[in-house]
Amino acid sequence: MGRTKLWLDGRRSFSLDESVKQIGAPQAWQQGMTGKGVTVAVLDSGYDPDHPDLKDAVQQERNFSDDPDIRDSIGHGTHVASIVAGRDQKYRGVAPEAKLAIGKVGGAAGPTDSAILAGMEWAAVEIKAKVVNMSFGDVDAPDLDPLEQAVNTLSERTGTLFVAAAGNDGARGRVLSPGSAEAALTVGAVDKKGILAEFSSPGRRVSDHAIKPEVTAPGVNIVAAAAAGTADGLHRSFSGTSMASPHVAGAAAILAQRHPEWTGAQLKAALIGSAAPAQGPTLYQQGAGLIDLERVLKQQVTVAQGNLWAAFPWNAAGERVTTKTITYTNASDASVTLDLSAQGEVLKLPADQVTVPAKGEASVTLTIDAGGKAPGDYPGTVTAKSGETVVRTLAGAYVEPESYDVTLTVVGKQGQPINPMQSQIYDAKTGAVHQPAFRDGVAKVRLPEGDWSLYTEIAERIDGKRIITIADPALKIDGGDQKLTVDARQGKAAKIMLDDPSAEIQRGYALGVTHGAWNAQAGPALGAVHRRGVRLDVPVRDHRQGAAAAADRGPVQPRGPGRV
Repeated sequence: MGRTKLWLDGRRSFSLDESVKQIGAPQAWQQGMTGKGVTVAVLDSGYDPDHPDLKDAVQQERNFSDDPDIRDSIGHGTHVASIVAGRDQKYRGVAPEAKLAIGKVGGAAGPTDSAILAGMEWAAVEIKAKVVNMSFGDVDAPDLDPLEQAVNTLSERTGTLFVAAAGNDGARGRVLSPGSAEAALTVGAVDKKGILAEFSSPGRRVSDHAIKPEVTAPGVNIVAAAAAGTADGLHRSFSGTSMASPHVAGAAAILAQRHPEWTGAQLKAALIGSAAPAQGPTLYQQGAGLIDLERVLKQQVTVAQGNLWAAFPWNAAGERVTTKTITYTNASDASVTLDLSAQGEVLKLPADQVTVPAKGEASVTLTIDAGGKAPGDYPGTVTAKSGETVVRTLAGAYVEPESYDVTLTVVGKQGQPINPMQSQIYDAKTGAVHQPAFRDGVAKVRLPEGDWSLYTEIAERIDGKRIITIADPALKIDGGDQKLTVDARQGKAAKIMLDDPSAEIQRGYALGVTHGAWNAQAGPALGAVHRRGVRLDVPVRDHRQGAAAAADRGPVQPRGPGRV
């Protein structure tokens, strides 16, 4: 099984006592809404059972990892769990009276797919958690992977809401799996001023370019519980969408306390519908915006659909038009007339108002019409307003350009399929990037026609030496499906000569590749490479590759198959 990534970054000073205010948690607490009676499962790296913030919060636990016990050796799970429901008076979690169930799905090496799947089943079916937080992810692929399938199936079957971190790959990244699952509520990160975090992974979803993440929450410099042995005190700071996701999981627990009969899909739609968008970020960066607990608890009108989308393949027959239903529910004792508006080039409403009866529902038909539109993305929103009530639904369409399926295979030096350490498909003219998701050395992607390149880093340990192979073959998409194999056995060793024999060599290496508007860096940060710097520039067709090396860690091989 593959391993996914635990996402965390940074160590500064935006405390949990500040971030909970940013989403309106104290106003919820004043109403007695603390998540009491609601079970939230946290699937992560375990927790510190002796931490005072969590001792009374954790009601159930199970270890699905290869580690011997539930203890958190890296501090990630402890931090995440305390953001959901920590009991500390100062660093109080979003839902401080929710019941936590801790499922340990991995340790320092990261969680495995099999452990995550077992944890998801345990959380949703066995202990019947209303909310499950998943602050981990891996590269999304065009097809449904096992985790995405499990999120969708378990959500429908049990009514559990799965809340997932978007990922920390920044502007060039894409939302990770399992956050890419249709049923998941996917969360990006903002700082204490509500500004989108630079690291927060944006959409589009790989398969159909749907809007993900759907909401944002605080995720920069969050001070929360520290596991024993991971910090000097009881609390520490982390940044990442891993920290944003549990803010939303805690908010969902509070909303579930208010509406115990609601399904996970209803909780998701309400949190999206009441979120507040920021000026500047796109819909693909922030979705509907920052979650707002005060608004979602106050509003009497909710919407059943949080995200509606249509994808039109380039070679599909018929018109590029479809319809979707938006249903509004009014919990108040008086009818409410909503003013409707559609923000988006392909969105059309039948009327500019709809009246929702007291204690009743009303539906409108949204037409998504991409007829005559050029290939591209057309994200938008449908907004319903009445006085202070504002309800939003994300919606839009993707018109696919002429595209084809490509199967990529990576073979290591020992002749076996291998997952690369890093891989990007890029357009040197525009800098556009696609990240293939490799499973057992194979990845499937769908690419528009054009001239692409496949940059791949392959890391292997052979005879005690770590060998890094860099490949960068051309990939031309022109009129049909394709297959491409990157074979590390075709790599040629690169030797780096020092220009001063008196220079003192240190361990490590760094390599940078630039190709038109695209660039990549390989290797760990070196600091001072050696006392007297050396740089190796190797022109490879229209590339420039720069390498700095220290002690031998095996040959760095900058020229791969298909590149002269």
